[in-house]
Amino acid sequence: MSEFESRQQELQIQLEEYAQADHDYHITVSRVLDLAKRASQIFESSEVNEKWQILGMLLSNCRVSEGKLLWELKSPFDVIASAQHHPIGLRELDDVRTFEWVI
Repeated sequence: MSEFESRQQELQIQLEEYAQADHDYHITVSRVLDLAKRASQIFESSEVNEKWQILGMLLSNCRVSEGKLLWELKSPFDVIASAQHHPIGLRELDDVRTFEWVI
């Protein structure tokens, strides 16, 4: 096999690996968005220990200051929450979530 054909084969393998990684990323994004959409329903129907697990997954830096509970959302939930103020960004996220990926 020539050097050119060998290099071409290596590049084809890399391309397939990148396509698979991209597909996996989009599946993960879709699952995170689905979870975010159903979070309230899931939380309300959960047992107390499950609620603690959900809060641990979502929140960080929980503290009380001047009688108020303060917290921060962990990534990627902070990005999703901030996207609610940017409807165009939400539409793009929905396009990614519902896109039919074929490999």
